[in-house]
Order: sequence, then structure tokens, then C-alpha cells
Amino acid sequence: MPLQGEVTKRMLDFVSKVIQLLLPTTLIKAPVTGRLVPLAAIPDQAFSQKLLGDGIAIEPQEGRVVAPVDGEISKVFPLGHAIGLQTENGISLLVHVGVGVDGVDGTLFHPYVNKGDRVSTGDLLLEFDLAAVGQQLPLLVVPVIVTNLSGRKKLWTVAGERVIAGQDTILRITGR
Repeated sequence: MPLQGEVTKRMLDFVSKVIQLLLPTTLIKAPVTGRLVPLAAIPDQAFSQKLLGDGIAIEPQEGRVVAPVDGEISKVFPLGHAIGLQTENGISLLVHVGVGVDGVDGTLFHPYVNKGDRVSTGDLLLEFDLAAVGQQLPLLVVPVIVTNLSGRKKLWTVAGERVIAGQDTILRITGR
């Protein structure tokens, strides 16, 4: 009987992997080079409690933010610190530089895109003065949030601890 249970478990694992491979998959690349930080570690409830959506954050090592996916710019925030993107298959992302940005000098952020622009993975979205922004914020991380993750879609973190902008996959979304 124990052998039969092990065979059943292996079959279920195999079927699960086949289903995952057949479902539409969106790979989200790192928008900045740095170290991964779980959303739960961010001292801002909007991120730690996943009120805006699910995802992961990166502690940046440089002040360049690139497109994590191919898609269209859906929003550029007035301060220039955050950008919304929409993929062709309907995934909405928010790339947000910093926590507690109220009162930060807006001249420190330099967006290179506008609402409606089409971007490819790795295209430059914005630059910021890493040292100056880091001095003005309580925490300098770059959350990458999937804002429209439905119950039918599944999200996995697939990167290691350190990631390279535009190269390393940090999130994998499967499902319809």
C-alpha cells in the first residue's frame, strides 16, 4: 500500500507540472539590480499586507529601473517614482521606487516613459539618484506588485537572493 501512495503522489505531481506548462505563463524580470526582499519585510502596510497586490521587492544597488516585461505604460506617477505597466495578456504591474515617498524631492526621479508608450523587457523606465533618495526615505526598496492577480492565477517567486535588472526572472505567473 505505501508504494501505491507514492506512485499516486508522483502522478499527481506530474499532472500538476504538465497543467502548469500548458497554462499561459508570464515571466517578470527584475526591474533593478539588487537583493530580493519579501513584501512582508516592508514596514508599510500597503505592501506588507499586500493591499495593492502580491509580488516581491528589491533593495536596489543602482538608480536605474528597466521594464520587467513587454507591455504598455499604463501610468507614470507625478513624482516620477512609480510606473504602472500592462502586459498583452492583461497582467497589471506596479514598479514603485521607495517607501514613504511623501515629501521626497521630485527632481531626484527622472522617468523616460509616458502613459501609452510601448516598452520591451529591459528598456529604461526611469533613473533616480540612489544616494540622495536613500537619504530621504525611511526604506529604499523597489516593490514589484502584480495588481490584478485573480484567484485563477498563481504567482511564484523564482529568483535567488541577488538579481540583475532585465535578466533574472523574479516572478512567474500562470493561469488564465
